[in-house]
Amino acid sequence: MATGRHPLHPFVGIDIMPGAPRGFASWGACVFGRSKQAVGGLLLYISCCDPVHIGVYKYQIWVKMVCGRDFAEIPPWRDGFEFAPTGKGGESVKRIFWVVLCAWMLVFAGMAECADVMRYMSEQDAMPNLRRDDLLEVHWINVASADCILLRIGERTMLIDSGRLKEYERITKYFQEIGVAHLDYVFETHPHDDHIGGFVGVLDEIPVGTYLKPRHYESYSSSLKTRLNRVIQRNQIPTEFVETGQQMYLGQARLTFYQWASSSVQQNNRSVVLKVEYGSRTVLLAADLEATGQRKLAELYGSALRADILKVPHHGINDYAQEFHDAVQPAFATISNTRKSADKFVTGLTRRNVPWVFTTKGTIIAVTEGDQWHVWQIPNPDASPGEGTLAYIRR
Repeated sequence: MATGRHPLHPFVGIDIMPGAPRGFASWGACVFGRSKQAVGGLLLYISCCDPVHIGVYKYQIWVKMVCGRDFAEIPPWRDGFEFAPTGKGGESVKRIFWVVLCAWMLVFAGMAECADVMRYMSEQDAMPNLRRDDLLEVHWINVASADCILLRIGERTMLIDSGRLKEYERITKYFQEIGVAHLDYVFETHPHDDHIGGFVGVLDEIPVGTYLKPRHYESYSSSLKTRLNRVIQRNQIPTEFVETGQQMYLGQARLTFYQWASSSVQQNNRSVVLKVEYGSRTVLLAADLEATGQRKLAELYGSALRADILKVPHHGINDYAQEFHDAVQPAFATISNTRKSADKFVTGLTRRNVPWVFTTKGTIIAVTEGDQWHVWQIPNPDASPGEGTLAYIRR
């Protein structure tokens, strides 16, 4: 039997059986795991067939749909068991095996793709030299239950949100450790205190090129926003508004902004979502969308939101909308919260088999050259390798 390998997974192949009728196509998939004693396959000859022909040979299950031929013309099963239902019963069996086969193929294709996209690294795995022009870095900085994400390609940098005011020293210390001496852009997804607070301190200590902010918050006011505006003016930082659908580049990474653009929408649900694309890899930073906002953005933008990595919206406090999941289809998720506070979203991710980590367990660093993500976590000194850590995913 000649076998061709599926490009995404070593345990999925395309098998051609010698003597198969012309025009038939066959697909084989390992469905019983990696054990040598339990390696199995499903084979389907696809055509406009009548009866179904099923056989078992050594740990393999073969399904043959036979069109216009006597079974005597089909190569016999060697030392195996077979049966060939016909009539209405045969048609039912054929349909059942069609469904089962397709389901298995979809499951394994999805698992193979996720495995190909994401690599979860340990503390013993050396991190590549950062600040490379060909490497996108995404840093989810641990600022407790708040958002603070750094993008860097070479010397080009953008800080998205900044946690609360009290966290700014943690941010500037981290920048010193990784060699960030300036920020080309800072971007607020929306002006709530747990997203703009750190900017008040950071902007006084680190040179900033441009401050980006969303529209539809012009009437929003708070004492912290007023204080931040004074800091921006004092440091003479240019300010620009971003529009939904607008694109820009950070190095070779393409950034696209998405928003439910209405001043009458609840404040969290009009926060701006940012999609980052680099090569074939993507990440979606979903700001503070609540379930209603998730559904609306899925309705507005659909598969344009698709991404490998999802920064969970609103710290995981709300439900994970099915429509949003269908649009994004993440392979991995980060959550800026604790398990108790993010239980609803965690439940939704777990039910959909999406691995997740808490940034409160330690800063997350994901890097890519455009083909595959390599993800590290810098664990908190007192952190145990339990649920919500990369160590737990690797176990």
